[in-house]
Amino acid sequence: MTMIIGVVAMTSASAQIIHGDYTNSKVSYLSVTESGPNVPPTLFVPPSPTTTADPVSQLSFAPNNFIQTDQSLAFDLKTKSSQVQINIQAADGLWFENVGGNKPLELYTAGSYSIVAPFGQSPQSQAFASFTASYTLVVNEVDNSPFSSGAPMSANVAITPSGANIIGPGGSTAGTWSGSVQLDINTIKAHFGIGPTSKVTGMLLQYTANLSAAGVFGQANASLLNFNVVNATVPEPSTYALLAVSAAGLGAHVLRRRRR
Repeated sequence: MTMIIGVVAMTSASAQIIHGDYTNSKVSYLSVTESGPNVPPTLFVPPSPTTTADPVSQLSFAPNNFIQTDQSLAFDLKTKSSQVQINIQAADGLWFENVGGNKPLELYTAGSYSIVAPFGQSPQSQAFASFTASYTLVVNEVDNSPFSSGAPMSANVAITPSGANIIGPGGSTAGTWSGSVQLDINTIKAHFGIGPTSKVTGMLLQYTANLSAAGVFGQANASLLNFNVVNATVPEPSTYALLAVSAAGLGAHVLRRRRR
């Protein structure tokens, strides 16, 4: 059963705690922050997971991220940043593991841009837009016990395209950008010095997305559409055994009814 607790009105540089209990993990949103020009109050709704036959959950974040430059200015630069910190704990009897083609953690982000270098402003009107994203990961629980890890695992997410620009006068372009990264459990264990037979049961993730738009007598729009966190787990052998016992008991019950 999926349970969502709490809906919080977010403002710039705010921090709240929101909990969500999902099929295979318990998620605690330690903070959700936005900063940049004209950041309005944002209604942040805890996401609903998407579960498949395997114990995989997808958590979606859609901050109110939109910036626009002023084309009447000789130079106008605007930036905006969104960050989410979440603590992900595997449900009882589960741990984070590669599940088929799914890694225990996949990060995906997407945005859109529209840039215009108009006539009538300047023979050198220009507009630019760029988008970057990065993550920091810490393992904080191993074998259902607190774990104190060393240096966090950090990297930038490769975004395609890295940026877009138009040089005027005249002309415009629009499109979307996206990027993703899959974290393999063996890579995570190796980074934090966790033995191959130990089970990772808790992770702390910080995910940051940054937008930039600039114009020289031009206009640039940029927005963050969403960033998703997908986590995958596997059950302990005892869970499999429990399922097998239940299935055997059900089969015996059906067989007795047929004999009667």
